Amino acid sequence: MIQSFNFEITHKDKPGELFHMLSIEAESQKEANEKAQVELDFFSQSMEIMPTEFLDFVHIVPKINYPENFIASKDKAGFAWFPIHFDSAYKDLADIAETEDWEYHSTPIEYERPILVNYIKYTYKRLAQENKIAISEDGRFSCFNTGLVTDNQEPIYATFEANRKKDLAPWVFKGWLRQGDRKLTVFSELPDIARFFDDPACLFFDSRKKVSINLQHIIKDIRDRFPEPYKSQNDYALQTTIKGSIDNTKERVRRSYRMAIPCYYSDKIQLLLPLCLKDPKHADLALAVENYEDFYRVTTCLTLSMAYCDARLIAKPDREWLIP
Repeated sequence: MIQSFNFEITHKDKPGELFHMLSIEAESQKEANEKAQVELDFFSQSMEIMPTEFLDFVHIVPKINYPENFIASKDKAGFAWFPIHFDSAYKDLADIAETEDWEYHSTPIEYERPILVNYIKYTYKRLAQENKIAISEDGRFSCFNTGLVTDNQEPIYATFEANRKKDLAPWVFKGWLRQGDRKLTVFSELPDIARFFDDPACLFFDSRKKVSINLQHIIKDIRDRFPEPYKSQNDYALQTTIKGSIDNTKERVRRSYRMAIPCYYSDKIQLLLPLCLKDPKHADLALAVENYEDFYRVTTCLTLSMAYCDARLIAKPDREWLIP
C-alpha cells in the first residue's frame, strides 16, 4: 500500500531550525528512505554542493504525524490497539520494571497504577513530538523507549506490530521488552528516551526572584481542590490563607532548594512547591510555578496526585512532601 512519508532536514548545529521538507510516496519506510536520499542528492546538486558535503551539515529525519492518543478504543483513534486489557498490560510493565509505587494514596480512582498509566501516556506524546519512535526497515514493527529500567538497570521498550486494520490505530501492542531481548534486533537502532528540557538550570528554584500569584484563577476556578474548611471560606479569607502559606513556602525553599520539584506540563518545565495550609509537615496542595526571565508566577494549585504525575515524567520525585 502506497503511503506518504515526510522528512525534515535540519542544520546539525541548529537542531530546531528547519532547513527543508521532503514528502515521499512509497510502500515502506525503507523504500521512502532510499527515495529521500536520491531527492537529497538532486537538492544538494541544485545548490552546487556535493552530496557528501551536504550530509556533513544537515540531519535527515523521517517526520511522521503520530496520533495524539496512545491507546485506541472502539470510539477513539490512537497510536496502538491493545489486544489485552490495558490494566493487564501495565501490570506486566510494573512487574519487569524497577520496583516503584505507582498508586494514588489520597485520590480514589477506578483502575490500578494510575501514575504508570499517566506516565506512559505522556511519555508517548513527548516521544511522538520528538520523532523518537523507531520503525523497522520493513515497516512491520515499531518501538519506543519507556524511560523505565529493570532492577538491573536495563532499559525497557514498548513494542508494536503493524495493524492490518488501520481504521483506529496503525499499530497493535505486542509487549514490553528489555534492551537485551533478541526480538529488538529487527530495529537497526533503538530509540532514545524522551527529553523534556535543554537547560538543567530550569530544574532549580532561584530564591532571588520575586514570586507573583494568579490568585483570581485559584480562588474562582479551582477552589474545589482545597480541603475543608478552606474551600468554604469567603474569597478574602481564602486569599489571606493562600498568601500566608506561600510566604512560608518561599522561606522553606530558600533554606532547601530540594523543596522545589520540577515537572513537565503543557510542553514546558514548571516547578512544584508545597502549599501547607495547617501543618508545615503536610502539604495539602502543590503550587505550579512558571519561570519567567525576572520572576516566577504561581499559575495554579494542583492536587498532590496531579502534581506527582506531572513530576514523574521527568524523574521519580523525592517524597519528602509530594505524596500522591
